Amino acid sequence: MKSINRIASVWIVLLLAGCASPTAQAPQPTQDVAVVVAETIQALTAVAPVEQGTTITFQNISFTIPEGLAENATGEVTPTSGEDAPPWEMAPEHVFFTFSGYAVADDEQAVRPKFIVFPAQGYEELNPGGSISLPKLRALLASPSMPINVESAPAVPFFNAGQILVAQGKLVQFESGNGVRMISHYTQFPSPITQTGQAYHFQGLTSDGKYYVVAVFPIHSPLQSTADNPSADGIVFPDFASAAPGEMDAYYLAITDKLNAADPASFSPSLAQLDALIQSIQITP
Repeated sequence: MKSINRIASVWIVLLLAGCASPTAQAPQPTQDVAVVVAETIQALTAVAPVEQGTTITFQNISFTIPEGLAENATGEVTPTSGEDAPPWEMAPEHVFFTFSGYAVADDEQAVRPKFIVFPAQGYEELNPGGSISLPKLRALLASPSMPINVESAPAVPFFNAGQILVAQGKLVQFESGNGVRMISHYTQFPSPITQTGQAYHFQGLTSDGKYYVVAVFPIHSPLQSTADNPSADGIVFPDFASAAPGEMDAYYLAITDKLNAADPASFSPSLAQLDALIQSIQITP
């Protein structure tokens, strides 16, 4: 087991990436890569239509919100944020969807529900976190047998925090491409994992490689731990200041194992509901 510095480095790396020079050139996606990725995993997860729900259409993007997940979603065009913006907010013009009437109450949301479509090449060039997350995403899509964990999984590039937990990782095909979904926890310092502290997180690429899709939805996990009782699940949360080498690593690994073993239906909303929304996404040229 590696030392406590090993876990802390997960979020430190992301914060440092946010301070990276925006002029650094990242490897550029090519159509050949996108085609290989699509052909590699096209049969892994069949796209199941949403039988009941609300279909949202904005510009060249459409998706269906399964019944009971949210009441509505609103799309808007967000203008380019350049060098004057914080590094994690830097992005070319993109489409941003916000949700109303979401299944998790506002005061219990670890993050706000959102769905964003970026131009992949422009985002990778401009956003320091994107230049890290997009290559990780392509690597997972090109190698379906690769484990999806905190080291291999792409992080949400516009979060000014580190991804310290990844569970329930799965490759998912949507109408216009492929991606990976997971349960994630973000923080700026090692913190306990509680029942309401996680988010469903999806990242994907359209089959032509032109669009980068990021969706984040708050969830309730089947954990019993709360801020007042972070060790309620029988996994003791160590005192970060005095933790022995490897103790913090062991805590996060034990929580990850517990979440991986949980029934996808025990999350609220269920992972099937959230997967269904993702699978319905259509982005036309």
